[in-house]
Amino acid sequence: MKCKVDRKPKSSGHQPLEDGGIENDLIFQPIKEHRNTYFVEYTPARPGGYFATLALVFLEHLEFSEISKLMEQECALWLQRYPVPLMVTAFDDTGSVIGLKGYTDCDHLIGIIENGKALYHWKLLKNEELLSGPLRELNLLSVYGDLPFSTKKERREKAISSAKSMGFGLFIIAMWLVVAAVFWELVGFASRWIGYIVIAYSIYKAVVQALKMLGYIKRSKREKQKDAEELRMRHHHYHCELNPEGFMRLRAENFEREARENTQKESETIKRGQAIDPRGNK
Repeated sequence: MKCKVDRKPKSSGHQPLEDGGIENDLIFQPIKEHRNTYFVEYTPARPGGYFATLALVFLEHLEFSEISKLMEQECALWLQRYPVPLMVTAFDDTGSVIGLKGYTDCDHLIGIIENGKALYHWKLLKNEELLSGPLRELNLLSVYGDLPFSTKKERREKAISSAKSMGFGLFIIAMWLVVAAVFWELVGFASRWIGYIVIAYSIYKAVVQALKMLGYIKRSKREKQKDAEELRMRHHHYHCELNPEGFMRLRAENFEREARENTQKESETIKRGQAIDPRGNK
């Protein structure tokens, strides 16, 4: 398969970059696309790196033969779109790597371009085996001409701006607390009777609580619900201590369920976004 690129970087409003400049460390925006039974996330290569990465997240169980076939198909597709060395990995809906060892030689697939042809390796290649060597900024700007990106300088300026905004917000909160404290001190000096009211209210609450404990005052429905919830929590804690292995299994199952729910939500988000602006049709 021959992979040719005839794409000029589009104007993005950024200042011209000097090749190899550490200050201009680029980060290109990842791409997510839906494939019905799975979705993919392509993370572009960065300057100084050796390859891009592609994650296939499967929403249902498939045979290893089908998974490896899809990994090779996606690798060919993305190498054609962006001819940069690519590492492909498959994940299940809990975010765990799908182990393919036994069916293939490795869990990961590496795709590279040599002499205009795409080659696939079911093994992890060493950096020196990648003839392209460390990727340079100007080359990546040419390859990823259709992707938004940010520079290290822009990210630092954004972080400083956010820190300043946060600092101003903390200053406002601190000033509000100081003003509030001064206000209540003035109220305390000006109105000593407020202290007596507070003491009387505390005594009243203590008496009411004592009458409830003695049964003279019935507890409200809300208080009964709170007591039942606390009793249930103590009950759960007691049994967790009796069976820590069972608790660990239950916790692991809960984490897996939450991971699957998050994966499904991400899948729906990608599907909705692709329906509006399908990346695969570019």
